[in-house]
Amino acid sequence: MIVVVLSKCPPALRGDLTKWLLEVSPGIYCGNTTARVRDELWERIVKHLKTGQATMVFSSDGEQRLDFRVHNTEWIPVDYEGIKLVRHPSNARVEGKSRPSEDRETTGQREKKCSQPKAEVKSALPSDYCLLDLETTGLKPEADEILEIGLLRVRQNQVTDQYQAILRTEADLPQLITDITGITTEEMKANGKDGTEALKEVLHFVGRDPVLGYNLPFDMAFLQHGFVKLQMAGLAQNRTVDVLSLARLKMRGLQNYRLATVATHFGIERKEKHRAIEDCWTTFRIYERLRTIDT
Repeated sequence: MIVVVLSKCPPALRGDLTKWLLEVSPGIYCGNTTARVRDELWERIVKHLKTGQATMVFSSDGEQRLDFRVHNTEWIPVDYEGIKLVRHPSNARVEGKSRPSEDRETTGQREKKCSQPKAEVKSALPSDYCLLDLETTGLKPEADEILEIGLLRVRQNQVTDQYQAILRTEADLPQLITDITGITTEEMKANGKDGTEALKEVLHFVGRDPVLGYNLPFDMAFLQHGFVKLQMAGLAQNRTVDVLSLARLKMRGLQNYRLATVATHFGIERKEKHRAIEDCWTTFRIYERLRTIDT
């Protein structure tokens, strides 16, 4: 069973969908197709739906008995230890006021969490995966740009390869970003890679691996915004694990859950500058420690 919900659907795309699915209400299509047809329909949706939004829900063999995909939406799918959830946009993120905070909880909220029973882990955490970290020029995917991409490929809990690239941005770097990352405008212009080329290299490097990261929805929002502009599905179908959420689940009662705080808790040395590949290595070491903690 497949259900597709679209807004601003162009007539040509509507014609493609109605060849296979029944339009039961304006913008709502349902039916039964093979997995191959389903995937081809989704590729057409991503390619031809320029400004509208799309959601596809379909039957699967997983524990939830369903799966879903989204396009051009702020509602981001997050695979949390085998269970696929949806991260709803907060008003702050929708308005572009701030990056989702890693330590915005009040003392009362932390105490309430500490008194709650620990959640049961639904499935094994991956031992084969890719770790992702981005440095960006700001906080809003629709207005700011990716400055640096870092990736680690992990097989059986061992790093086997890495990818790192500085991207050329349209504008000079704000001094604040240079202060945070150490990347200067001159370095960016001299060594920066074309963004389209870099995103294609990311797809090739990651493949179908699960994607892990610290505060991952922030990074994925920037990546997916770039893929949408290129009319590519990107990593929307890859399993994702947010290591920040995992730390909150397994380590109750910390003062905050910033990357530096959790690294210090585990005795992990970390360079002061925020660089993508260095943060990938820190997140890798934190994740491998978290894997050993029972919930």
